[in-house]
Amino acid sequence: MQFEILLRWEIVNARSLGSRPPVRPRVIRGAARRDVACAATAALLLVAVAVWWPAQHERAKLEDTIGGKRRELVQAQQADELLRAYGRAAHRSRAPEKKLEHAATSRSW
Repeated sequence: MQFEILLRWEIVNARSLGSRPPVRPRVIRGAARRDVACAATAALLLVAVAVWWPAQHERAKLEDTIGGKRRELVQAQQADELLRAYGRAAHRSRAPEKKLEHAATSRSW
């Protein structure tokens, strides 16, 4: 409020003297504060990324390792399952083979 009164008084005096009012430098405090806040935010963001990036890299590497081990485990389980299936099939096919062999070698006619 006092600043506005002072400014009006200077303008009135300047008109009465026939000259232009003196140019006052603008106060850039608001813009400077915003610039400082922006720089501080950017610095904080860079610090957060600097902390997060290596941790994320390690996590991705760990996930890849775990994924590889899971694939190996699933392949081993599938191989074991396939081996058991072949074993069952071989066991079940022995009985008909024995019957066929016995029928082919016996002379009951």
